[in-house]
Amino acid sequence: MSVKKFDFQLLPTSSNSPFEGAVQKFREMGFSYVSHGIVYPDGKISCYFSDQKWGKIYSEKKLFQNDPSMHFLFNTERVLFPWSCLGKTDVIEERKNVCDIEDGFSVLIRSENGPHMIIGLGTKKASDLKTFLWSNPLSKLQEGIKSLKDVHQKTITTS
Repeated sequence: MSVKKFDFQLLPTSSNSPFEGAVQKFREMGFSYVSHGIVYPDGKISCYFSDQKWGKIYSEKKLFQNDPSMHFLFNTERVLFPWSCLGKTDVIEERKNVCDIEDGFSVLIRSENGPHMIIGLGTKKASDLKTFLWSNPLSKLQEGIKSLKDVHQKTITTS
């Protein structure tokens, strides 16, 4: 990963969080875990995690420094990757254990001049990921991503 200094901001998780509506869209698609991060060109990172315990661990241990999503965002042209294709990485394995999920994938959305986005979607069972892939149209995923982005933008401008 590029040697870059990051300034990390963890957005609050609660049952009345503004993210709840967006997260619910993904739950309806079969996901039990959702994360959304915005990475700014100046190195600021603003993240929301549906699992509060995981968000705290991720922030305290500065796991963004070793997160495969950050590596792929800055060093590849990939737009998504299933976590199971990486083998065992510390960040992915710890997330699986803390959040009680077996698999998932990250979506990487790059912007030439503006901030980049990373969306993590996890499932309780690996077979649930297959169900998502075969049962949901791309438009549902796009709608959920847009909803996350909109809420995230509103949240950081008011905090």
